[in-house]
Amino acid sequence: MKPDRCILVLGGAGLVGAQIVRAIAREMEPARIIVASLYRGEVREFLHDARREFCNVEFIGAWGDVFVRDEFKEENRRRLLQTRARRNALYQDLFGPIDDAYDRSGLAQLIRQYKPDVIVDCINTATAISYQDIDSLGKQTHDLLEQLNQIVDHQDLAGLEALGRDLEQNVSSLLISQSLPQLIRHVQVIHRAMGECGTRLYLKVGTTGTGGMGLN
Repeated sequence: MKPDRCILVLGGAGLVGAQIVRAIAREMEPARIIVASLYRGEVREFLHDARREFCNVEFIGAWGDVFVRDEFKEENRRRLLQTRARRNALYQDLFGPIDDAYDRSGLAQLIRQYKPDVIVDCINTATAISYQDIDSLGKQTHDLLEQLNQIVDHQDLAGLEALGRDLEQNVSSLLISQSLPQLIRHVQVIHRAMGECGTRLYLKVGTTGTGGMGLN
């Protein structure tokens, strides 16, 4: 078996990921380690130290949200949910054809660009996917539906238009914030990209506590 020359570490600049990167660099001495994390600043800060500590390894940084399409990867999720066009885009990436979602995926593009032999996933997936405040969204949507019933009962057509806009935003946001469809699509994308690029191993690093839920 050929040695693993390129390793992609997702969440590599985080508390756990940084230690994983150091262990890989020290014990495996691959030619290249791709360190991918959510924020540009944390990636650059970590790589500044890692490059001085391990001079024989090439470190490459990547950043952004790997759970959304590439053009949205540096956008705040709350901001994405504020416009109908972007909510529709997130809906299509989640529930639309997998081929289209795969081509747009930031994670798929990252894997296809570097073709890693191994992917080590240190992302706290439970936090990234599950904690999107669907409880509040569900309560708000329920309240809006109650208002809709009252408007229909009183035939208040003027109030119906304004309520319709709020209801559309809440319902669409609630749909694309469900954890299970996001998790399924995430696994579909990463599995397909690994097959295309010949990645031989995907290792998920789990943690205790709340981080141990979800994909962890």
